[in-house]
Amino acid sequence: MNKKTLIILGIILIAVIYGVKCYEKSIEINPQDDVAYYNMGIAYDDKGNYNKAIECYEKAIEINPQDDDAYYNMGFAYNNKGNYNKAIECYQKSIEINPQYNEAYYNMGFAYQNKGNYNRAIECYEKSIEIDPQYDNAYLNMGVAYFNKGNYNKAIECFTIAARMGNVGAQKSLNIINGD
Repeated sequence: MNKKTLIILGIILIAVIYGVKCYEKSIEINPQDDVAYYNMGIAYDDKGNYNKAIECYEKAIEINPQDDDAYYNMGFAYNNKGNYNKAIECYQKSIEINPQYNEAYYNMGFAYQNKGNYNRAIECYEKSIEIDPQYDNAYLNMGVAYFNKGNYNKAIECFTIAARMGNVGAQKSLNIINGD
């Protein structure tokens, strides 16, 4: 590791350790700082404190109701808590604000997949791919959804596309299917 990389890693570590305190100070100075609430939510997310993260995202949204990223990250926190219905609601709101938010479609697909609703998951992955045809993880997870539905040919097709894009997980899936 070179010196520059070590410095950057040190800065990131300091931000994670002291991030919440810095954002709290920023909010103390300006209680309407939606960006500070949003960033504090990310800091709590990084620590695995999803309840506090959700509180911060809610406050950011209260201040700025058009913050598609706050809805997206709140959905991610709910997803991590296993509350897939709330996650889907958040992703839908994010998409309402920003219809081209391919990662919101992708993660909404992941939430539907976690609920066992593979058809809806596939629809979401397809929309994500429509927005960004190079999004290899969408192909990978769409392959998983097809596999779980028993449509192995479509699963292999999706895994193959993702593997050609360099997705290691897709290549591993193909290796398992092929008995390698």
